[in-house]
Amino acid sequence: MRKISLPRSRKSDDIRPWLEKHKSLSSRELANRTGLTFERIMQWRVAYDVIDPKDRDLFTVWVTYKSYTIAEAAIITGLSHRMFRYYLKKYGITKYEESDEQYSDYRREKTDYKKIDKSILKNKSKLSKLHDDHGKISISKMAGVSVERVRKYLQKFDISKPDRQVTGPNNSCRSREWLTQNYVIGGLTLRACAELAGVCPHTIRNWLIHFGIRPRDVHEAFAVRQNPEDSRLLTSTARS
Repeated sequence: MRKISLPRSRKSDDIRPWLEKHKSLSSRELANRTGLTFERIMQWRVAYDVIDPKDRDLFTVWVTYKSYTIAEAAIITGLSHRMFRYYLKKYGITKYEESDEQYSDYRREKTDYKKIDKSILKNKSKLSKLHDDHGKISISKMAGVSVERVRKYLQKFDISKPDRQVTGPNNSCRSREWLTQNYVIGGLTLRACAELAGVCPHTIRNWLIHFGIRPRDVHEAFAVRQNPEDSRLLTSTARS
């Protein structure tokens, strides 16, 4: 069995790339081939979020130890929400059993989607604008049709996924500055930001995660509602 050399130093700049390089190896195999303990390998991988969902021990420890939401954890592991839940069920992890998101300030309330006429789906320009602002899932809920039906119209008109790096006057919530000003400094809730931007709360939350802004948990959201001036202190950037 070929031995694997250790990282040049114990600094994060050396450990993280080293872990990524050997990500395909199980924690036990990597420990055996480096001479490090299994516990040390696990500790490093959890600390630096270098996770292979197929490694049951590692995935279970990481999910249990970290306070990421499903959306954040799915992004880090490169999984869809459905696949992330698949591994949770496969390994018997019940951390998220009571709710999709434990750390959200709007999921306890029902999201009211703006109703639109189904005929809009046949209008390329209007459908493109809706897709750019909301996404196909929200469109399906607004029009009262299946996601598959929306997807067929998107394919028919060759409407692709919007460029997540583009911001513009009609897409204010796609700007880090706008989110910082309204959500972080202004102390607005996800729902209030969504109403201001003309999108659904899910969209606001997705853009917060995209720009590395950690959504407030239930307790922090309550504290901000009591004292809006605390919002800057309570909302921090997501872990790097």
